Amino acid sequence: MRMISSDQITKIEDGILLLQQLREKTYEVLNQIQHELLVISAVDWLINKGGVYPEHMSWEWNPRQTGDNTESDLQGYFGQKALFSVEATTSARLVGTIDKRMQCMLKKLAVMAGDKYYIVRTTEMA
Repeated sequence: MRMISSDQITKIEDGILLLQQLREKTYEVLNQIQHELLVISAVDWLINKGGVYPEHMSWEWNPRQTGDNTESDLQGYFGQKALFSVEATTSARLVGTIDKRMQCMLKKLAVMAGDKYYIVRTTEMA
């Protein structure tokens, strides 16, 4: 961000270009950090809700949403058996194409092994 914003902005066009560059360079990273935290929070929630004992489990996660349609954001295993599968979304509101993405995510989650959880971060999304 320092490299991008180090120049003095004197024209509106330069300011708009700077904003575009900042968004391009930071948007995906900021989104992924939120997603990673939500997935980690899901682990905490599963442990605190009971029935998940981390010392007896192995975990698989795709914190950067790079899993294909056979991989959930998080799965917890006891031996070879998947006890749960988790998908997470950091969207705050039902705007844009989130409803279509949610449909795809829920279809994907439906065929996953174990108990299934769709984790959201806001009341509106719930």
